[in-house]
Amino acid sequence: MWIALIGLPMVTKMKIIARALFVLLLASVQPSSANSLVVFLGSFSNQQQSISEDPHIEGYSLTLYRQGNIVFGRFCWATGIEAPCAPIQNAVIDRAGRITFKTKLSIGKEFSKDAGVEGHPACRVIKFRGKIRENSIPGVVSVWSIYTPQAPAETETVKLKRVPFKGGSIQSYQEWALDPQNKPID
Repeated sequence: MWIALIGLPMVTKMKIIARALFVLLLASVQPSSANSLVVFLGSFSNQQQSISEDPHIEGYSLTLYRQGNIVFGRFCWATGIEAPCAPIQNAVIDRAGRITFKTKLSIGKEFSKDAGVEGHPACRVIKFRGKIRENSIPGVVSVWSIYTPQAPAETETVKLKRVPFKGGSIQSYQEWALDPQNKPID
C-alpha cells in the first residue's frame, strides 16, 4: 500500500494516512469485554437555525459511545418547534465503520380522526444507516409513524458533521442507561 503512495501529492498522502489511522482506531475500540472503558465516538449533527422573524432549528444530531460490544447514544430530531431526543437501540458498528440503529421518539402531538379530540403523541420509529468517517457520518434516515407501520417510510439522505461535544463524561453504559432521559419510549 505504501508504495502506491509514491508520486501522490503530500495532501493526498496525508488524507489517505489519516483515513487509515481512523479505520484502525475504529477497529481498536471494539473490545469484547463489557467491563471495558467507555469510549466517546463523537457528536454529529446537521442541525441548522432558520433565518426568519421566528428562528427555529431543524435537523438531526447523534452522540455515540461504545463500551465493549455495546454501542449506545442519543439521537435528536429538531423539527422547528421541539427537539426531542431518544436513546438509540440495536446499534451496530461493523469493522468498516458502517453504523445502523433504530430509535423511537415523539415529535409532539398529532390530531386525526383516529386520535380523537385529545390527539395522541406523534411517535415515530426511526432507522438510521450510515458510515462513520473521520469528520462526518453520511447516511439515510428512514421514518415511520408507529400508528401506520405498513405505510412507506419517509427517507432522507443526510450528512451529520462532527461537532464539539457539550456533555459530561460517562463511566459506564449501566450508569448511562439508568438516567431517566435515556429510557426508551415504549
